[in-house]
Amino acid sequence: MGTLGSVWRREHLSRTMSGRQAYPVPCATLYLGLYTAHMFPLKLAEVYREMAAGAQVVELGAEEEICARVEALVRSYETFDPPFAWLRILEWRPVDAYEGVRVELAEGSCVRIDREGNREELLAPLDTTATHTWEKETPTIEQLDELLPIVDSERLIAAGCHELARRLVERCGEDVWLHSALGSPYEYIMVLGFVGMMEAMRRDPGLIAAIVERALHNDIEYSKLIAAAGVSGVFIEQCWASSDLISEKDYCRFALPADEELVEELKEEGFEVVFHMTGGIEGRLPHLRELGVDAIALEDSKKNFEVDIGRVRREIGEETALWSNINPVIIRDGPAERIEAEVRRQFEAAGPPFVVSCGSPLTLDTTVENVNVMLQAAAGLPAY
Repeated sequence: MGTLGSVWRREHLSRTMSGRQAYPVPCATLYLGLYTAHMFPLKLAEVYREMAAGAQVVELGAEEEICARVEALVRSYETFDPPFAWLRILEWRPVDAYEGVRVELAEGSCVRIDREGNREELLAPLDTTATHTWEKETPTIEQLDELLPIVDSERLIAAGCHELARRLVERCGEDVWLHSALGSPYEYIMVLGFVGMMEAMRRDPGLIAAIVERALHNDIEYSKLIAAAGVSGVFIEQCWASSDLISEKDYCRFALPADEELVEELKEEGFEVVFHMTGGIEGRLPHLRELGVDAIALEDSKKNFEVDIGRVRREIGEETALWSNINPVIIRDGPAERIEAEVRRQFEAAGPPFVVSCGSPLTLDTTVENVNVMLQAAAGLPAY
């Protein structure tokens, strides 16, 4: 069984986010779960085979299934050398969703069957197909109950939706910085589709306000679930309010107030908060600086917008921790010397407090060997 050993422990990341750079410089790249998603089923199959001890069929209750999934997640992160400084919790299912699992094992096959009879071949290539609706029919405020149901944290906790996360905290919470993600309340306007999102700011601003208000409520309720699990880190995603999408005026009107309220609530609850904004940053940095988060993460330069890490540091000041925004293509293509040089360049440009990261998700065709080069380059950075 894995141990998630690392050159970085939880306190390295916490100390860096408090404004005191920890060495070795932590490496915690964004959206690592997307990169490890294809590894998880393989690791889960590996764990199931060990539990089966030679049998072709194994029946699992919730206790055994949760333990198996925690172990598989840890092993996915232990693929890297050294493992990353943080681990994101992706599952928040009720306990009964893990009951009655049947696993059928054969040479070259591991089929997981849930209590509803749904079959999953864990050794088959992962289907990563995703779609986004460009244009949807604009809903009314009355239809939001269906599109964005109100969340009740007490019901989620009573159903044990935090149990897997709680087990993960027990397992490795002292060793690695565990976190869960919340969308910025403004981000939930995605229920309108892209066209509807852009049009509603002018045609029906009240609808946007209603969505944001409801989403803020839900985020706060989910934060109570996260707290019940003992998870201390929250990663806020803001993917629809960049300068290449909306003006600074619209950003301050529709997005920023809810972000401020959410961050204030999370900090009062004692969470360590990373705020990630994608896209262009014109007219955004002064507001992000005053947001009160522990760390800021930004996208890498693309699509005719530039996010220079040195300029970002100058504008947000030296107190807030900064995630670097290495272009993931550099990690994908290498060579090792180029990866190492970019890690050093960004650290020297930004200075502490600093965490090594890509500005966008690692591409699935990036080799683990190249990812390890980034990790080892971070661990080898000299004291500033």
